[in-house]
Amino acid sequence: MDLPSALPRQLLGSSSAEEVGRCLAKELETWRARPKLATVLLTQLSRRKLPSVAELVLQAMRGSQVEVNVFHYNTLVSAWEKTGRWERAVELLREMPDLRVMPDTFSFSAAISACSACGLWQRALGLLWEMPEVRVLADEFSFNAAITGCEKGYQGQLAVQMLSQMSEVSLRPDAISYNAAVSACEKSGLWPTAISLLRQMVCEGLVPDVFSYSAAMSACEKGNNWQLAIGLLEEMSDRKVSPNIISYSAAISSCEKADCWERSLELFSALCAAGLSPDTISCSAAISACDKGRQWQLALELLRQMTSLKVRQNEISFNSAISACEKGGQWQLALDLLSNMSDLSLRPTVVSYCGAIGAHERACKGTPSLMSLMGKMQELLLVTLALRAG
Repeated sequence: MDLPSALPRQLLGSSSAEEVGRCLAKELETWRARPKLATVLLTQLSRRKLPSVAELVLQAMRGSQVEVNVFHYNTLVSAWEKTGRWERAVELLREMPDLRVMPDTFSFSAAISACSACGLWQRALGLLWEMPEVRVLADEFSFNAAITGCEKGYQGQLAVQMLSQMSEVSLRPDAISYNAAVSACEKSGLWPTAISLLRQMVCEGLVPDVFSYSAAMSACEKGNNWQLAIGLLEEMSDRKVSPNIISYSAAISSCEKADCWERSLELFSALCAAGLSPDTISCSAAISACDKGRQWQLALELLRQMTSLKVRQNEISFNSAISACEKGGQWQLALDLLSNMSDLSLRPTVVSYCGAIGAHERACKGTPSLMSLMGKMQELLLVTLALRAG
């Protein structure tokens, strides 16, 4: 049964269970004898992210004395989860016992996933801990959904605890479990734990993928451990894992923070040679590396390349280029870049003005244009202070 061709088009525009009942009169009669067939329609509606229509179908089924079972409800809970409506997913979970439909592992897991997707890690963990109380066994999917919630909530330590709890209930963490936990540790600034989990994956017989390595490398970047980040990038090659833009960006940023500008540019070139498209993060990090290496020509060239590559320029990329020009004594170019920011609807920051002022001051002390720049920076500082105070 396909949608929308095999069903009345009125179904998709129905606003009540009565309308749905009229549209599905023949189907409802068949479903009384074979309620399992209703799952096909509910699943299709779920995949098309039409939970409201699916819920009306469920209401019509009850009104027509069609048996409504846990599989029907699970499909509906999953449909609300797919559309980001965690409230309704949890409400349905709570309604099921009142209608003599007992939630099962899938019911809870879908509700946990709905909460996790919205960053509600406390609710997700609450549902996971509730499962044994109602004698429902949690499975790998339940735990993975909860760990993902911890990842979105920057709760690295809790994510690691969830991994340990899986083993305690005789569940084996898989690559999804570990990837979510590594990412949670990366977001929480726990880079040593992230690396430890990556190594633990291998010991457990799991093969780290590009997501595992990228999260671990991002953790190293935040922990200012550029040597380890580069080592992981090389390890990816040894394991035949192709780095993605996140992997390269983390490595480029790690080297940039360590003032290894030449290595940063080598990695940027490797990124392009690998057939990947640079993004704002990788380009900005490369420009910042040029700034630290006092390579203003290269910084400007990279900034120009962002336009030709249709990569969005932002305040960070411009600020780094302005700073590079300041260090190179290119005050006119620094002012041009400041002007270009306004043309691109980018708002200059205090860093932008400081770089332009520094470049201008070296060549034109006390000129009207310098005084104007200082006045604009003063205004920006006052506005910033007012916003923080209010």
